[in-house]
Amino acid sequence: MPMRGGLDTAHTCMRCVCTQNVYGAADAAVWKHAMSDERWKIPPVIEELKAKAKSQGLWNLWMAPYLDPKSEHSPALKVEEYAPLAEIMGAVPWASEIFNCSAPDTGNMEVLIKYGTTDQKERFLTPLMNGDIRSCFAMTEKEVNLFVRSIHVYMRISICKYMYMYV
Repeated sequence: MPMRGGLDTAHTCMRCVCTQNVYGAADAAVWKHAMSDERWKIPPVIEELKAKAKSQGLWNLWMAPYLDPKSEHSPALKVEEYAPLAEIMGAVPWASEIFNCSAPDTGNMEVLIKYGTTDQKERFLTPLMNGDIRSCFAMTEKEVNLFVRSIHVYMRISICKYMYMYV
């Protein structure tokens, strides 16, 4: 499918960034970092690549036009336009992070765009959109989790005060 406007260029640029920087040496550097004592910190190579992707306009590509049509943070790609770019990013598990297109950040940004208060957008959405912070997702459900039940594993947890702490 031919891509509209500068999308052919975005596709070419993303493939170029990934070929020159993500596949190979950078990938090896990230995996080496994952085995080091610094594994809980973001590898420096990812921060360098994020800056490069951002400067080339390859940033927040996941954000569909229906979310925020006036957004300055996104090229407003349709799903069928974003799909080939996601395919390129999907070749390496961490590649989507350098384009600010990784889960759970994208889902959390979408929730904040749609339902966040002005304060929440200032405190969380703007730093997420800029790639300054990361986010997480957690879900709890009383008694049983449908997903957990579907894989035939049941979990139950309780909390009790024991002396001066909770266990």
